[in-house]
Amino acid sequence: VEMRKVLLLYNPNAGKRLAEDLCKRVVVPRFEAKGIKCHAVQTQRVGHARDIANTYDLSKYDCMVTLGGDGTFHEMVNGMMARADGMRIPVSLIPMGSGNAIAADLRQNMRRKGEEVSVWSEMDHTIHWAVDRIGNYVSAMDVVEVEVAGKKLVSVLAIYLGLFGDVDIIAEPLRWLGPARLDLTPIWMMMKGHGYKFKY
Repeated sequence: VEMRKVLLLYNPNAGKRLAEDLCKRVVVPRFEAKGIKCHAVQTQRVGHARDIANTYDLSKYDCMVTLGGDGTFHEMVNGMMARADGMRIPVSLIPMGSGNAIAADLRQNMRRKGEEVSVWSEMDHTIHWAVDRIGNYVSAMDVVEVEVAGKKLVSVLAIYLGLFGDVDIIAEPLRWLGPARLDLTPIWMMMKGHGYKFKY
């Protein structure tokens, strides 16, 4: 698939708040060097990537890309999948989040052959790797649709119940701790005696 114009949704808080600078200084010029026009849109709030993907005229673009973490990508995919017009275009991501699980999985399978390597340890390579994939490769990706309390959500990575699900929610306002929040939150929750009962 030939990519001529990309809609890039970037989270300014991603990448230790370096996303905006990297977007303007590295990512957009890299797209332009490949002959791809890039329309960059900054997200303003939680859920904004979903709203953009749900309402923008996607017929003007060949691909929609996020510059942010797994959450920004999740919002974008859910917004597109919930469109009233059913419009779908290829999607991709440039990882700049705390965990970057989607990109880590792809990089391990495509480049690292299972070796665990943080995207932060080689950020320049990661950005170039991600941008270079856009326009060269398009493949189908499985998604899981779940309905919770009458709301449909699409998962592109994983679905968590119990402790794992709560850790993401409870740790969210603790972003100032960095990735350590995802280690400290479950310890704190277990010490407080959090328990779960499921009916199915």
